[in-house]
Amino acid sequence: MRRKLLLSIFLFSIALNVQALSIDDQVAEIQKLEDKSIVVNRLSKLLSNNLLSHSQRLNILLVQGRSYLMLSDLQKALITIQEAKVLATQENFPLQQAQVNKLLGIVFYYQGQYEQALSAYQSALDFFKYHTHTVLT
Repeated sequence: MRRKLLLSIFLFSIALNVQALSIDDQVAEIQKLEDKSIVVNRLSKLLSNNLLSHSQRLNILLVQGRSYLMLSDLQKALITIQEAKVLATQENFPLQQAQVNKLLGIVFYYQGQYEQALSAYQSALDFFKYHTHTVLT
């Protein structure tokens, strides 16, 4: 009985890892598409998967936010990037927080909100300065 339980747990964990790889592979393939409206739609479908890890969900939101930027849909880009910011902050993913801040800087710049753009860029820059410095020393 105990062996069956352990085998079931083991097989379940393997299935989750296989799914994790396939999600990442799907995102990589979707991201290569030239038509960014198709990219956005396919990523939206992936986001409906309740089994996504926080890091997978965050990665998808970042790719989707960039895609909205490429489509010049600043409002949807802002909404998506802000959702990514909340998740990155909640889960304490500092690199992704910096990536989000950089994207927010781009959105704010194109919206003509230069002070907010500068603040977002500065937050991203502070992260990269600190982490580049700690890696080099």
